[in-house]
Amino acid sequence: MRDAIIEAVITGRLAPGDRVIEATLSRELGVSRGPVREAFRELAEQGLLVLAPHRGATVPLVTERDAYEIYSILTFTERLALRLVKEHLSGAMLGTFKEAVREMRAAAERGDAPGVAHADLAFNDALYAFAGHRRLARLWQGLKAQCYLLVREYAPRTYASLSAVVEHHATIVDLIEHAGWAELRRYLEANADRVDARLLELLGPADAAPREA
Repeated sequence: MRDAIIEAVITGRLAPGDRVIEATLSRELGVSRGPVREAFRELAEQGLLVLAPHRGATVPLVTERDAYEIYSILTFTERLALRLVKEHLSGAMLGTFKEAVREMRAAAERGDAPGVAHADLAFNDALYAFAGHRRLARLWQGLKAQCYLLVREYAPRTYASLSAVVEHHATIVDLIEHAGWAELRRYLEANADRVDARLLELLGPADAAPREA
């Protein structure tokens, strides 16, 4: 149930701002409303749905604050996953990463931001699976739909172009294959600092400081 809703967001059948109607989803999936309601609550806790009285569930818009928070978490999880992958890199892993980059490049050449986001998702699915870290993989599963929305909505605003997003991933693959971990880490940190600064610019000074709970 939860996965079906996430898949609908990732495939674009549900876009930010769309209502997710409990009765309709229950009918489409052939289940009672109870499991649908439970999935709504779980996804709301993860920030993938917004529940409001008299409005039901909607797919949230990714605000600048959301983008900053999602990205700040992903920089740490990605770095750990890449370090683990580099320790036991294989030709098959490299082939999977390169294929995702090829798909990303083809989407960028079409000017297809959702296509770039899908290819980025495939890249990261492989990365976290190959890392061999169960808890990290579970953390990624909780973040992947948000990551997809982040790339789709904010990559064009944090990189010079969609092609620049592709070259970022191509550089990562090249460094995984040919460089040491220290060089790869320096590249990741420099890129993270640049994107972080850009997201802070989008936030603006009034919202840049962390909010109190």
